[in-house]
Amino acid sequence: MTFEPPKNDPHAETLLLIRQEIERQTQAYIELLLESRQAVENHASFLNTILECIGDNLIVYDAEGKVMLANKSAIEFAGLDFIGADRQKIRERVTFLTDKNGTEVPREEEPYSVAMNEHRIGEREGYLHDAKNSDNGCWIRAQASPVIDKKNNFLGVVAIASDISERKHLQIQRDGLASLIAHDVKNHLISEEYIIGDLLEKPNVPDDIKSDLETVLNSAKHHRELANAMLQIHHTDFMLDAHSSVLIDLNSVLHMVLELNTLEANAKSVTIKTEIESDLPPIKGVAAGLRHVLHNLVHNAVKASNDGGVVTIKIEKSVSGGRVKISIHNSGKIIPANDIDRLFDHKAVASRIPRYDGSTGFGLYLSKIMLDAHKAVVHCTSNEANGTTFVIELPSG
Repeated sequence: MTFEPPKNDPHAETLLLIRQEIERQTQAYIELLLESRQAVENHASFLNTILECIGDNLIVYDAEGKVMLANKSAIEFAGLDFIGADRQKIRERVTFLTDKNGTEVPREEEPYSVAMNEHRIGEREGYLHDAKNSDNGCWIRAQASPVIDKKNNFLGVVAIASDISERKHLQIQRDGLASLIAHDVKNHLISEEYIIGDLLEKPNVPDDIKSDLETVLNSAKHHRELANAMLQIHHTDFMLDAHSSVLIDLNSVLHMVLELNTLEANAKSVTIKTEIESDLPPIKGVAAGLRHVLHNLVHNAVKASNDGGVVTIKIEKSVSGGRVKISIHNSGKIIPANDIDRLFDHKAVASRIPRYDGSTGFGLYLSKIMLDAHKAVVHCTSNEANGTTFVIELPSG
């Protein structure tokens, strides 16, 4: 059927042209809609394929905390289809713990909360406990990032939880082995102490032999305490929780360190000077661990000093406040600039990279582990003009 314009109507042809143009534009618009829909479906198909290839749990939240998107891995772990659900529903299903038998991570410290409330990237490791299926929990590294558009508007959060259970189990096995070794070393050192103690009690022991035996005895005691510290590291995360860490008397720790290093300092005619500020804030942690750190740094300073040199130990309040600053300085052998950046690097220890003093570097590596556990920072400067200085800043208790 063909539309014919009315006869004797001067505007009929114009109206026909207008109608035809409207029909053409409508058809073009419909085609454009169909093409757009197909394009959206294609993009969605590609996106879903990409998300399904991601093995980690991935969830996208909008600015209100509603789930906009979740990949297959996340849906399977949660055991329900939670698209459109809010964050609270998921949080009721799973609990984020500091460790498998630990306390719950505070809501405000969860990576999701950091990204949602503070609009910055959050990251944390821990154990994700499944309330409905305790066997379905796993160790995870959770990461969350805020999504910000070009106009700086907050759009939502992308959260990814990586399963690190296998790595964690290997770490637990490694720590268990380290504990066995430390325990075995500790037993041997105790035997050494008994044997040396008996020798020292024998009559008519020459003074020079007696002095050497006392040095060995002090060294055995120190390394036994170090073995204890190693056991503490692997059994209780260095015992820095609120129930087991204690207030440390830095004067007492330093006194023991000086005793351990006096004989070697005297042999090289090295003077050890101390400058301790009064009214220092208390430090909370493990005394044996900090004693090892200071002993290692002072021992290295004495060893690096020239005969007749001076090692200066300063303990003072940090200018930044709330921290205690410990400086250990000597003007002897300089540490090459290339070695300073890797002094505390475990790779340098593992690969036995030659060091400026011929040591393995294990003492400094272990010191860094202990300082990290105490949330302390350490850095070193070394040059011909000013000598070598190690600086530790410990947070007060």
